[in-house]
Amino acid sequence: MRFRELVEEGYRSHAPLDHYARKLGVTTARLNTCCRLTTGKSSLALINERLLTEAKRTLLYSDVTVNEIGAALGYADQAYFNRFFSRNVGLSPGRFRDNLLLRDNGTP
Repeated sequence: MRFRELVEEGYRSHAPLDHYARKLGVTTARLNTCCRLTTGKSSLALINERLLTEAKRTLLYSDVTVNEIGAALGYADQAYFNRFFSRNVGLSPGRFRDNLLLRDNGTP
């Protein structure tokens, strides 16, 4: 799907949905309908999912600080990145990383 390619190219830019829709030559409503039909998720949910995947990957496989991760993902406001991550994952980015490290070290 071309939408996924566009998301992959620009998820860090936080472009509005109409940006993607225009590039695909459809309305935002049509884009959402197509995404829901093919994936069961809205176009915004797919963009957010990509951001979260990258955040989780970076938290797991690097020593980059949470603030640096947020900045690299296009969040000018680190508090907003923390809220976004916490709302979608159920843990703050720091707690998420700590839990992964504890689990990998064999600690319950």
